[in-house]
Amino acid sequence: MRALWAFLLLAACAPSSGSNQAGSELEAAAIATGAIPDPATAPVEGLYEHVGEAATDRLCLIGTGDDYRLGLNVYVGRDSVCTARGSAERKGETLSIVLEGKDDCTFTATFDGEQVSIPGAVPRGCASYCLGETSIAGVTLSKSSNARIDALAARDGAGLPLCEGD
Repeated sequence: MRALWAFLLLAACAPSSGSNQAGSELEAAAIATGAIPDPATAPVEGLYEHVGEAATDRLCLIGTGDDYRLGLNVYVGRDSVCTARGSAERKGETLSIVLEGKDDCTFTATFDGEQVSIPGAVPRGCASYCLGETSIAGVTLSKSSNARIDALAARDGAGLPLCEGD
């Protein structure tokens, strides 16, 4: 009997296909009216930031089409920081990111037109870009500027440019 109640409770909490369809229709209408950007076509280039307790996390993306150079600086506490540079390839609503210069760190981030979200689990090699007990896993950064000049002006903790110009 308990198993039946548990099943009914779970079934009642499960989203129906109608609610998913309604959400998709609402998102499509918001994109059509320009209320939110279309993630598949929104410009990726720019500066993304997240203001945290220790400092401001930054991601710059410079490029055109589907290919970008990137710089990433993420803080977790005063002495825990991740700094990385690499490349990104846009694939619709995702970015295939490869961090370069240390251990292998390749992952797929999501892009919703306004934010870049790094997955909650990243390869072990990504830890080589971090000092202290920190990780880039699960970080979400919001676009603060579409301007290339702002992305080029972003600096890491040592004052070096996160992204290099052409």
